Amino acid sequence: MVYPISKSLQYLSLLYLFVVLLEAISWPLARVFFFENLLFIPSFFVACYIVLKNKGTFLMVSVIAFCVFISLLIIEIASSREFIFDHLLYLMRWIKYAVVFILAQYFYHLCNFHQTNKLIKSVFLIVVGINLLVLINPWQIGQYIQNLHAPKDFFHLSNFYEPGVFRLGGTFMNPNDNGVFFSLFFLFFALHRSLKDYYFSILALLMVVFSQSRTAMLLCLGISAIWIVYYLLYSKVTRKQWLSALSVSILMLVCFMFFNLGYLGDLFNGQAFRSNSFVSRIENFSRVYNSTDTDFYFGQGIIHNQVEIFGYYLDSEIALVLAQFGLVGWLVWLFFVVSMFFISKGQEVESKVFASLLLFFVGVSFTNLSFFNAQLSLILFALLGVSFSRNNKIESNTDKETQNNPF
Repeated sequence: MVYPISKSLQYLSLLYLFVVLLEAISWPLARVFFFENLLFIPSFFVACYIVLKNKGTFLMVSVIAFCVFISLLIIEIASSREFIFDHLLYLMRWIKYAVVFILAQYFYHLCNFHQTNKLIKSVFLIVVGINLLVLINPWQIGQYIQNLHAPKDFFHLSNFYEPGVFRLGGTFMNPNDNGVFFSLFFLFFALHRSLKDYYFSILALLMVVFSQSRTAMLLCLGISAIWIVYYLLYSKVTRKQWLSALSVSILMLVCFMFFNLGYLGDLFNGQAFRSNSFVSRIENFSRVYNSTDTDFYFGQGIIHNQVEIFGYYLDSEIALVLAQFGLVGWLVWLFFVVSMFFISKGQEVESKVFASLLLFFVGVSFTNLSFFNAQLSLILFALLGVSFSRNNKIESNTDKETQNNPF
């Protein structure tokens, strides 16, 4: 009787992981799966069982996420001076991140190695295909797809009716999020030992270019430069790697020649750092920084409508954390980041992938939402979960034959 129940819970948690990632990556309508919250309950208990059974990194990430959740909840209650259930749900995303991380790592190690890798690449190619439809827009199919994911009139006006200003939003609400998504996969395919594929990493980088996300592009180039210098100093660069670098350079040059990528080109002439979007982010941060002492140290509590409170959208994770939780909350956020970097040093971790993904997300936090962007963070934590060596021993409540072929 126990075995069928445990097997059912395992299937439910796998279904939950699939549903959550499907919503995060490509599903047009938010909250369309009404049973997601119901699936979270058995998935949470399965994740708890995995943590108690295996401990290790599972336990470390769980403790870190729980500490962040509790700390921010205490700050929120102190700032609001009351318990608000909606605010609790807002902060529950940290628990959700931990559950997704645990399940992604668990099933990646438990399922068939080659099939799982093919599934990851297939999902990536499907999203690329959707983005290409949006980019080419045959018979206005791309515009229809874009409207499903980002129903914004001004976005469609600029993308499809004003030549030269197209920015690929794909399956996300805005081009910056799309750029972050493909940047994560660029780093993942470029650095992961089991999933390393230069063709896929080049394809991901091209999608970043078409999104014209300056933050994503700058971070991709910066992190790539760090690893290039590392390889030059400590490793032998192979002919294939030189050819890959040359191919990327040629493709980038072709893209700039045949497509009007002036928005992205502002990075190289310095205009990006004098643009209205960049200056407004700095001004928004300054306004939050110059708030009253109480708000500066403990924040104003959860803010659901930034425009209503401030008159503008902060568009910066650091500014948002300071506004909601103050300096104390920002230190909690910083504790989370440092702790996750500490985990990346583990022997069982694909350190280059894990650290690079985290570094990228921290960089994004200066000009966009990162860890508080639930859609992107769910994808991040799933990729972090997959960024562990396959030779880890994963225990379960099934017999050895089931562990080798669980489904």
